[in-house]
Amino acid sequence: MSTNKKILISACGMAMAAAASGQPLPNEYYVNDLERQFSQLTAHAEPLGFQLGVGSDPALCKHYQGAVRLRDSNGRPVFILSRSGNSTVSCPTDPDNPGELLVVEFDSRGNDGERMRSNRLARGSRFEDTAPPSTDRGTKSIRLNGSATDRFGNTWPAWCHPGGMQAVGDVLFVPVEHRWNPNQPDDGGFMIVDVSDPTDPALIKMVEMPFKIGVLGVQRNPETGRYMFLMTGGEFDSGNTLFFYWSNGVDPRDPSFNLDPTSLRSWVRDDDPNQVDRDSWREWQTINFVRNDDGALFIVCLDDDNAAGIGTGKTALYRLRNETNGAIDLDFAVGRNLGQTEPTVGDLDAMGAVYVSPSGQLLLYSGEHDNDGPGGSVRMGEYRFRDVMYPANPGCGGTITLYENHNGWDDHTSQSYTYDYRDRSLDNWDDLSNFENRTGDPNGFTDEAESVTWLIGPGYYGQLFEDDTYNGSTMFLIGDGYAHGAGGLGVLDDEVSSVRILQRPEHAYVSPLSSGPFGCENGGFGIPQCPFFGPGAVQRAATVIGAPPCFAIQTIFLEAGVYPETILIDRPMIIRTEGTGDAVIVGS
Repeated sequence: MSTNKKILISACGMAMAAAASGQPLPNEYYVNDLERQFSQLTAHAEPLGFQLGVGSDPALCKHYQGAVRLRDSNGRPVFILSRSGNSTVSCPTDPDNPGELLVVEFDSRGNDGERMRSNRLARGSRFEDTAPPSTDRGTKSIRLNGSATDRFGNTWPAWCHPGGMQAVGDVLFVPVEHRWNPNQPDDGGFMIVDVSDPTDPALIKMVEMPFKIGVLGVQRNPETGRYMFLMTGGEFDSGNTLFFYWSNGVDPRDPSFNLDPTSLRSWVRDDDPNQVDRDSWREWQTINFVRNDDGALFIVCLDDDNAAGIGTGKTALYRLRNETNGAIDLDFAVGRNLGQTEPTVGDLDAMGAVYVSPSGQLLLYSGEHDNDGPGGSVRMGEYRFRDVMYPANPGCGGTITLYENHNGWDDHTSQSYTYDYRDRSLDNWDDLSNFENRTGDPNGFTDEAESVTWLIGPGYYGQLFEDDTYNGSTMFLIGDGYAHGAGGLGVLDDEVSSVRILQRPEHAYVSPLSSGPFGCENGGFGIPQCPFFGPGAVQRAATVIGAPPCFAIQTIFLEAGVYPETILIDRPMIIRTEGTGDAVIVGS
């Protein structure tokens, strides 16, 4: 190759998955390979939380019931939570109070609609002791007392118990039961709420039903435009019976929009001929519809296996075999157990949320019954697809997740922690002793990791270190924009004390005699006299040096000599000789 010859190839990045059949509403997204994402959900959540702000003080007897994640006009995450106010058998001396919808704005989080990541990172403080920032707080409380009004003057109805809910586009459907006025029938129904501005919800209408509804799932058929409603809880046989209705119209804002009473169908667990379907079903706290990117319709179910406290998060994915007016059939697809402690991230028997991001990522959220978090905050957690997927990892940084056990990504009983390059300065990734440990060991997560997964963008690379402050034996993690994993760490098993992601140099310097897998020791990247890579030097440099938007310029400088390897470059890059003389690449 002669001096200054340029080779140009395709740009870095990944194309988005094709849209599913039919036309989704604005902010209505389908999941990219739903069954795979669900089966590989992270076994532990990244810790989240919020300050109560204007919210009423929740209690174990009058606690949060449901949650949905939405986006404000700037794209930032907004949650709407439902909280009960009715007296229960657990607290029989407490009087009935109106239920509440609480708007929670997470101003500290990004506006891309993807992973929120943890907002409880702080150097020198473990998650259990770290309160969320004051910018993430309850900003609007809607009391269901029959007198509070929205911005249009509509009066919110009087109910004690709003339950598990679902949003479709910019409309939220909230089930309610147990009227606050004891002189009226103790039945139920659901509210249709305008959340085009989720920071200031407005009532569209109240749909009365002759029975209680504790959990409500709603979806819109993209072919017909009609809405399907799934109802359970209340009087529905402790959640073992699901009622399905279809709407009589296609616009929830139309005053005549209602349920078509002739469309009623039901699914009864004990009548399902498939034993797997029967055995996997339970009284779920949250049931939401989710659509795969091929148009197939599923329901995601969330709960907890310990009614008296925080246990194991139970989740299940069922495929809905009929979404017309015929007989309903649910087929169990996959279940997943999720850890909810170490650190505590809430309880799926309290509130859970199902969310699909603009890039087709499935995200689940947990939350606690009340506000037992640090500083009186409410603890939450975010569960994601284990491999993150590149579109949900904007920029060219990346993530590294360390697991306590071999192949720990499938072990909800152990611990794991996720390092995100964007948050690299916010916690003690240089000393893992500052992270939780179930034994109360002051060494925290130091010398605990036995496996790792990572997704690091081109132009970056990861490192695991034996000692804190980035010293000792080192394991390198390649950055190429794809997900990787190692079920064991070899000599670093139970020896990892610090972790980081670093940016590669804008230019690579390669010698035909270079040796060693990652060039010079002690981070000597980019020094002209330092060989960049070993055998296959040019190819490896081309693979990992990066591409837009990681760097504005990417150049490989070749020391004069003969390079006996084939070069396969798939991104814009300049290859030049370094100094005088020619570099000859055999077979290129």
